[in-house]
Amino acid sequence: MTPLPARASLASPSVAGMARVMVCDDSAVIRSAVSRMLEEDPDIRVVARATDGRAALTALHQAAGTIDV
Repeated sequence: MTPLPARASLASPSVAGMARVMVCDDSAVIRSAVSRMLEEDPDIRVVARATDGRAALTALHQAAGTIDV
């Protein structure tokens, strides 16, 4: 099986009590806009961004418990 390309960026885990979210979209503009909107809520932290479903699954596997949604 060929390994999936790493096209996701991961940030460090958030403070306890915060929702740790991954944003996945093929458009950088949309990823950025959604991330900004989510991070306006003090209880949400975007900890990963991915360009497609494969990258999201790779990031989810690599993050091992640091992504809630």
